[in-house]
Amino acid sequence: MKRLILLFTIPAAALLLMRALGPESKPAFSQKKYSDTKTQPETQIESTDAVDQVIQNQETDSKETLNVSKKTIQRLVLLSKNSMTYRRHVELDKVKNLALKDRQFLNELFQILKTSKQFLTLYPKKQAVLRVQALNVLENLPPSITHDEVQNLILELSSKISSQGDHKGMTLDLTDLIAIYLKSYTKDELLTRPELVFEKLPYQPRFKKFYTLAIFYRFPEFKADTLHPKFERLKNYLKG
Repeated sequence: MKRLILLFTIPAAALLLMRALGPESKPAFSQKKYSDTKTQPETQIESTDAVDQVIQNQETDSKETLNVSKKTIQRLVLLSKNSMTYRRHVELDKVKNLALKDRQFLNELFQILKTSKQFLTLYPKKQAVLRVQALNVLENLPPSITHDEVQNLILELSSKISSQGDHKGMTLDLTDLIAIYLKSYTKDELLTRPELVFEKLPYQPRFKKFYTLAIFYRFPEFKADTLHPKFERLKNYLKG
């Protein structure tokens, strides 16, 4: 199942930002909007005896175990079915409040986004839907409770992409996670001290496209600042 994402058009003025960041940044791109995901087709949860228990697999690329409950899977699937409706907002509020109160549920969202072989094996048809909805929930949470975990996941996915290439849409996940990470910073901080904003992330020129997309999503007002002198620091930093 291909990952379902929402294509949206960049205003013409905003393309200045993409061009200013270099030739690698293409003017047309696909990127989902967290609050406006397309309706997913109705599906059934894969049945498995392992879904409600810690799954251990010695043949995977990690020593970690996957611990995602059936209830979490059901909540995320339900969230995807109620896209673009009043009911979706109700369900999103429920899931968001649960993540604020239940640390285990929040941890399970990050487990899903690690894209382990266990997870892909258990949910081959719905792994994309589950990851999109996990990102949707994280986008709607206060950065104060997700910042460190998002940072760690960016490190992990960057390492996987460097060693394995893009697999099952990991670069899309990485772009979204960077956008979520940027919620902790102001526009001025990013423009004047980009090295401090990204100092704990594994930025390298090969990831420039993903960082550029994330920056544009988080700060769409940059379209009016592309010629501002302060923008030069960010542009130079992204060149590597």
